Amino acid sequence: MKHESFSIQQIFSTTPNELFASLTDGTKIKQWSGQAGAVEATIGGRAHYFGGWVKGTVLAFEPGKRLVFTWLPTDWPAGTQASIVICSLKPTRTGTRLRLQHTGLPSPAEAVSHRSGWKEHVFDPLADHFRQLKGKA
Repeated sequence: MKHESFSIQQIFSTTPNELFASLTDGTKIKQWSGQAGAVEATIGGRAHYFGGWVKGTVLAFEPGKRLVFTWLPTDWPAGTQASIVICSLKPTRTGTRLRLQHTGLPSPAEAVSHRSGWKEHVFDPLADHFRQLKGKA
């Protein structure tokens, strides 16, 4: 079976450590997404997002640099293998570049859906969140 993948990236107006915390800390995830989520800070730890719609296991945890975890939505058919999300963070002159690779998606339709979903439900809300924080500073 062929698995699908894609990569997207965006620069956020914040530090690598703050962006990493916003992807892993339950309180911060709730602030930008409006839903429960958390990532345990250890390899083999649990990860969940969007109120438990997605569950996974942490494969790499390097604060401010890299986060890798499995991704298995609850609405995928039973027996579907988890996909893998790789988040790489790099400082830039204007903030932090987040490059997200999502591999092992079960179909082209899931790849298309997840690419737009990452943009709409993660990247855009995170960008708005950091803009609002900057406005309060």
